[in-house]
Amino acid sequence: IYDRNGLILASTINSKSLYAEANLINNADILSNKLEKILNINKSIIERKLSSKKNFVYLKRNITPLEHQKIIDLGEIHLKFVNEKRRIYPYENSISHLVGFVNIDQTGQTGIERFYENSLLSSNDIYLSIDANLQQTVRSNLIETINHYRAESGLAIVLDISNGEVLSSVSYPDFNPNNKNISEKNLINRVIQSNYEMGSTFKPLTAANGFDYNKINSEMIFDIKKSVKGVRDHQKYKENGLYSVEKIVVESSNIGMAQIALKIGKDSQKEFLKKLGFFEKVDIELLEAEKPLANPNNWGLHETTRIGFGHSFSITPLHLVKAY
Repeated sequence: IYDRNGLILASTINSKSLYAEANLINNADILSNKLEKILNINKSIIERKLSSKKNFVYLKRNITPLEHQKIIDLGEIHLKFVNEKRRIYPYENSISHLVGFVNIDQTGQTGIERFYENSLLSSNDIYLSIDANLQQTVRSNLIETINHYRAESGLAIVLDISNGEVLSSVSYPDFNPNNKNISEKNLINRVIQSNYEMGSTFKPLTAANGFDYNKINSEMIFDIKKSVKGVRDHQKYKENGLYSVEKIVVESSNIGMAQIALKIGKDSQKEFLKKLGFFEKVDIELLEAEKPLANPNNWGLHETTRIGFGHSFSITPLHLVKAY
């Protein structure tokens, strides 16, 4: 798997795995002591395997070249090797959610590894739109921001708006695909799997909806002193509360946007959000992508006003960026 500039994100190398003809080994206790130091595996685990009386028992898969040589130096003829393949990920955590990982049998578990499993197993190369260097920079800045605000998680997306290509997509916390002991929590790709009420980022979309359906125009003035359906603003209105559409968006007025949403109406609102793809999964080469929760409840006047400023409607972050 390569990035857009030909940098290797995942590759398969030849590897060796160690097994024992346990039924032919007489010195299990002594041998276990030696193998513990070489393989960094607890002696009791090794000794239990060597005492199994089986003709074939794996002691360790994908051993290192140094481990391989040290085992040869032991001179134990009933310790043998099998040639295998090993998947390596040079960029480790930085592109983990996109590239994904394979299990010990080279079966794709997540990400591109899962989506293009058959093609990759057939030795076909895959090139992504991702820029690995940009990805590392974005991730570094994201982690810095998460730490600054003491947040539990975060995400960042960079999209080429001329063609829709994803240049960078970071979800944190993440994981190292070279390490198979991965926390379920860290596997979540929040860019495509997590649904959120997007809040004020919906306001430009509602304005676009109004203009697109000829429900509003740039000359209209709205009186935001008048609360609508219990909607409140985060700050007091200015200039007698008479706002243009532009001012409603720029100063992020909930009341103003609720009034615009009512002019648009439920049917046009729903139709526009459908055009944006907010009721279906994003078409992307990641099988983990989730369908938006959207508005699972009643869609009356109350919901129409609140959807106008990004409440009562949930989508994934990639849906939002794609819409922009």
